[in-house]
Amino acid sequence: MPIAWKGTLARDAGRLHRLHDAKREVIIYDYVDMRVPALARMAAKRRIGYQAIGYKILGTRDLFSGQLVATGTSKVVLD
Repeated sequence: MPIAWKGTLARDAGRLHRLHDAKREVIIYDYVDMRVPALARMAAKRRIGYQAIGYKILGTRDLFSGQLVATGTSKVVLD
């Protein structure tokens, strides 16, 4: 279910960051169908929300550029 509210976003992202011995980093892949206006608006709100809680926003070009995009426990969102 698509979400846009910052509180829900922070809660869900926080759950992903719960400690576990095998977990080294958290990467959230946020898929958006930009051809649907309502979904595009919700994605724009999520982008602001991700940045507000400290995530670094990367695009798909960053993912496939061959560069290291995250180390350690960096927060990264790819859209």
